[in-house]
Amino acid sequence: MHPSSCNTMLTLLSIQSKLDHLGNKRFVITHKHEIFGLSKSITSKEFSSSVMLNKIYDRKVSVQAFLYRNEKYALIGNTIYKIERTYLSGQFIEFYLTETNLNYQELKDV
Repeated sequence: MHPSSCNTMLTLLSIQSKLDHLGNKRFVITHKHEIFGLSKSITSKEFSSSVMLNKIYDRKVSVQAFLYRNEKYALIGNTIYKIERTYLSGQFIEFYLTETNLNYQELKDV
């Protein structure tokens, strides 16, 4: 495997809250698509700036920029992460992710 090879499969998700027939708030997936990315370590400088912003990033993933369609969530394994910050670097975009409490099995597709 090459150092810059994709090593992570993720599903980018657009999620909205909707009311069900009983008036309960539910989260639904309005759009999703699978892509491959490169998981990277969060540098000490990035960690320090996240502490100052009171947002501790759990993961950093880099993908080809043209694959990103402004989704706000990413599913990696069984964990849904919120895309807290993006950074465009040439043809790649870096996602800074924080873990959410959302359960993928409980979400419904529209």
